[in-house]
Amino acid sequence: MRDDALPIRRIVVTAFGLAVTVAILLGVVVAMLAHRDVPPGGVPVARPAQLGDDLPMLQTAPQQDLAAFRREKAQALDSLGWVDAASGVTHVPIDTAMSMLLARAASGATR
Repeated sequence: MRDDALPIRRIVVTAFGLAVTVAILLGVVVAMLAHRDVPPGGVPVARPAQLGDDLPMLQTAPQQDLAAFRREKAQALDSLGWVDAASGVTHVPIDTAMSMLLARAASGATR
C-alpha cells in the first residue's frame, strides 16, 4: 500500500459504525415515545388547555393593561396619600422617602 493512499476500509468501517449508532439512538427514541403512548407526529391539540376558575386568564395582547398597571404604580410612587387613615399610615413620594431615610441615617436616629 502506498503512503499517500486513502484508508478506504477504515473510512467505510467508521461510517458504518456511525450509521449503526444513529440507528440505535433513533430506535431508543421511538421506543421511549411508544412507551409513553405518544403517536407518530406528536399529540394533536384540539383546543388550548382551560385554566381553573381561580386563575387569571391569559391575554394575547396585554400591552394596554401593562401600560395602565405601570402608570398606576408610577403614580403611587410619586404621590402623597393615606394607606390607612385610622392608623395614621401614609405613603409619600419615593424621592421624599429616600431623602427622609438619608436624613435619618445622617442624624444617627434609629427610628
